[in-house]
Amino acid sequence: MAWEARRSIRTCSCLLLLSFSPLFPQDRSSRTINIKVAADTKFCIQSGWHSRASKEIRKSFLHLDERFGIQFKIKDFIYWSPKSPPNTLPHFLNDLRRNSGRDGCDMVIGIISPERLIGGPFGIASYFDGYILVTELKPYSLEFLITHELCHMFGAVDLNEKGSIMSMQEASYQFDEFTQKIILLQKYRGFNPLLFPLSTNTLDESIDLFKQRSESRFDEPGIYFRLAILCSEKKDYASAQTACSSLLKSNPNLVGLHSILGNIYLSQNENDKAIEELLKDLAICPDLPEIHCNLGLAYNKKGRIDNAVKQYNVALDLDPNYAQAHTGLGSLYLKEGAIDKAISECQTALKFCPEISEAFCTLAAALVLKHEQAISSEPLTEWQGGNPDLGSTPKAQEVTAALEEAAELCKKAISLKADIPGSHNILGVVYVLQKNYQDAEEEFLKSLEISSDCLLAHFNLGLLYFSSGRTEKAAYHLKKIIDVDPSSDLGQWILAQVFQGQKSCRFVLNCLKKTT
Repeated sequence: MAWEARRSIRTCSCLLLLSFSPLFPQDRSSRTINIKVAADTKFCIQSGWHSRASKEIRKSFLHLDERFGIQFKIKDFIYWSPKSPPNTLPHFLNDLRRNSGRDGCDMVIGIISPERLIGGPFGIASYFDGYILVTELKPYSLEFLITHELCHMFGAVDLNEKGSIMSMQEASYQFDEFTQKIILLQKYRGFNPLLFPLSTNTLDESIDLFKQRSESRFDEPGIYFRLAILCSEKKDYASAQTACSSLLKSNPNLVGLHSILGNIYLSQNENDKAIEELLKDLAICPDLPEIHCNLGLAYNKKGRIDNAVKQYNVALDLDPNYAQAHTGLGSLYLKEGAIDKAISECQTALKFCPEISEAFCTLAAALVLKHEQAISSEPLTEWQGGNPDLGSTPKAQEVTAALEEAAELCKKAISLKADIPGSHNILGVVYVLQKNYQDAEEEFLKSLEISSDCLLAHFNLGLLYFSSGRTEKAAYHLKKIIDVDPSSDLGQWILAQVFQGQKSCRFVLNCLKKTT
C-alpha cells in the first residue's frame, strides 16, 4: 500500500520541549530535502496566517535537522482548493496528490482546514510517494503534527511509548530510542514513488529492527503494518503474512491491510485471493487509485480484461495523472492488438512520471508490433540480411529507426529496474529482429537469471537455439514451458510451430504478440 494512516493522538496538556542538542554526534552528515507546501485556500482570508504557518513549519523542521542532520528547504508555497464536500483526511490526501504535483520537490506538505473534515485522524503520511497532509485543530499545533508526520516519512510508526513524538497516547517532542534508530537508518531513503525507497542493506536492517520491536509484545499495529510491507518487498511472504495475521485479529478494518495481503497474493499468482482482499480494502476506502490499479492488475492476470479496464479507468477518474493506471491500460491495449492506444497510454504515463520501467518496456513492444507488416515482409527480411539497396528505402529506414528506438526504450527500462524479466525479454526480441543473435541470447539468459521460471525467456531461447540448429538446447528450454505449466497452450503451440520448421520473421512477431 502506498500510504498509511495513523490513529488520532492524545497529547499531554503541556508538550515537553527538549533542547536541540544532537543525539548522535557520530552521524553529523546532513541531507537536504526539498519541500513544496500546499495550503488550503480557506486560510487565505485569515489575517497573518501565512506568516504564522511558515514559522510553525520551519520550527517542525528543526526537530529533525538538529537531531538527525535532515534539513528541509521550502522551494514553493502554494494555495490549494480541495474540490469535494466534507470528507475524511485520506480522501483529501488523494485530492492533494491529484491537484498538487511535486514539481521537482522531494515531498509535499499539505495543510487543510478542519472545516472540511469528518472525524480523525489529524495527520497522515503517504510514505511511498512523499505526501503529508495535516489539519489545524487544537490542542495540536502545526509544529507538532508536521514533526510527527515527517518522522513517518523516515520510517517511524505510532508506538505505545509514553512521552514520545510517536506516542499514540501521551505524546511530546521527545524521540524514543526505537524512533531514533529507524529515522537514522532511513535518513537517505529515496523519494521516487515508483522505486522502493530503501537500499537492500537498509531494508534488511529495518526488518531486523521492526522484528525486534514486534517481539516486545506491545500493542502497536504500525509495527506489524510496516513489517508486512518490508517483508513483502524482501519477498519474504511468509513473514509478511504472519505480520498481517496479527493485524487481522486486532485491526481487521485497518486501511491498507487488505491491500498488502492482496499484493502478497498477486506476487504468488494467487489471483482469486488477491481480488478478494483488494475488494475488502475497496469497501473500507473506495477513493484511493492505488487499490483500483492493483485490482486492475489482478483482473488482468485472471484474463478478465473488461474488469481490468474498468478498474484502471476508475483509478484515472480519481487521479487523471496516475501514471501506473495509464501503464496498465497500455499493457492491456497491447495484448488486445490496439497498438496505437497502447503507445498513447504509455506515452501519457511517461509524461506524468518519466521513470516507469513497465511503460518503457510496453512502449518498446508496441513500436515493434506497429511495424509488423514491414518487418515480416520478404523484401525487408532480405534487407535485414544485408542488401544495401533495400536498406536505403524509406520503409526500411523507418523500421530500422523503430527497432533502434525500441532497443533504447528497453535499455532505459532496465536502467530503472534491472530485475524485471520482461524488459530483458523484449530487448532480446528486438536484437533477434536486428539479427544480433549473441546479444539476444544474453538478454534471454538474463531474464532467466532473474526468474528461472520465466516462460517467455525459455520460449525465446528455445526459438533462438532451434533457429541456429542447437536443437538439444532448444528442446530443453521449450520443454521447460510445459514442465512449469503442463496445461500451457503456449507451450504446446510453440512446440508444434517450431518443429514444423517455421523460423520466419513473421513467426517471431507472432511469438512476440503471444508473449507481451
